[in-house]
Amino acid sequence: MPRRSHCALTPLALCALANPSLAQTSTPADAIPSETAPPRAILSFTPYAWLTSYDGRVGSHDIEVDVDASFADILDESDSILGLMGALDLEVGRFVFQASGALAKAEFSGTRGRARDGLVVDSSVGVAARAVLENAWFEGFAGYRFVDAPIGESGDRRVRLDAFGGVRYTDLEVAMDVTADANVTLPRGEVLQGGVEREFANHAAWVEPFVGVRASLDLSKNWRASLRGDAGGFGVDGSSFAWQAIGALGYNWSFDSWSLGLFAGYRAIGQDYEGSGMIWDTITHGPVLGLCAAFTF
Repeated sequence: MPRRSHCALTPLALCALANPSLAQTSTPADAIPSETAPPRAILSFTPYAWLTSYDGRVGSHDIEVDVDASFADILDESDSILGLMGALDLEVGRFVFQASGALAKAEFSGTRGRARDGLVVDSSVGVAARAVLENAWFEGFAGYRFVDAPIGESGDRRVRLDAFGGVRYTDLEVAMDVTADANVTLPRGEVLQGGVEREFANHAAWVEPFVGVRASLDLSKNWRASLRGDAGGFGVDGSSFAWQAIGALGYNWSFDSWSLGLFAGYRAIGQDYEGSGMIWDTITHGPVLGLCAAFTF
C-alpha cells in the first residue's frame, strides 16, 4: 500500500510562514522510513493569505508614530492592499528545509506620534500622520526531526517535533505625511512648521538569524494541528530581538503519492529594529488561510 504524503499546515512557519509558519508552519510529515529503506523526499508548496494587523511604533527621520490597526481598519482606510505569501518545504528522511516569503502593503491614517526636538533634550512635539508601509519578509531554515512517533492504539496517528535554525531578510519602506502640532527643529536641523504637512520617506533592510521548534499532531486520519515558535535577532544588523509564533488546524486529502490540504490558523511576528534612520518596533499579526499541495518521491 502506498504511503500517504501530508501537507504543511503552517507556511512561513507558515511559510509554511513563517507563517510562514508564518509560519509560520509545520511542514509535511509522515512516518520516517525504516533504516533499510532509502530516505523519502516530500516536497510541498503552500500559498496562503495573511489578514494582517499591526501594533507598535514606526519611526523615520526622528519622527515616531504609533501603529494600532486591525485588518478591518486597514481595509477601510487603504486605497490598495497587497498580500502575497507562500512557502516551499522539503523533507528528506528526518532533515527538513523551508524557503518562504511574504509581501504586504498597508495604509494608516489618523495616526498620532512624536517629533524629537533637537533644541530641547528629551523633548518632543506631537504630530498627526498618515503612513504607508510596504513590507517584504524572506526566510529560509534547515532543521532536524527529533521526534516522529506513533500515538494511539492503532498507531496510524503520529506526533512530530522539529528543531531548526535559519535567517530572515526584512525589507521595509515607510512613507509618512506628517503635520506637527507646533514648530519644532529636528535633531538633523530640519524645521517642521506647526500645521503644515510634510512628507517623509525612508527604506531599510536587514538580516536576522533565528532558532526555533515546531510540532505537529495527527488528530485523526485527515485532521492535523501544528505549532511553530522561533526567536532571533540577537543584536545582529540592527535587530535587537525578533520572535514568531504560528498555530494552525488543517484537513488533508491523501492520494497515491500526493496530498492536498486546507488550513486555518493565526500568525504573529514581532520585530524590534533600529538602523538606517528607521525604527520598526512592531508586531504584525492576524489569521491565516491557505492550501497546501505535497508530493512524495
